[in-house]
Amino acid sequence: GEWAGLCKRDKDGKARKVVGCSCVVVKDFGDDTPAHDHLQEYIKKNKNAA
Repeated sequence: GEWAGLCKRDKDGKARKVVGCSCVVVKDFGDDTPAHDHLQEYIKKNKNAA
């Protein structure tokens, strides 16, 4: 849930009150950024894990 923004952040930026989820749908990746590249690599490495 943290990757999907399903949490609150404390003053230090740490995730608090994280809501669990088992599936996330990304409808718009936005611009190419290092975060986008990281997510793409994670998906490639784990696409057959389920």
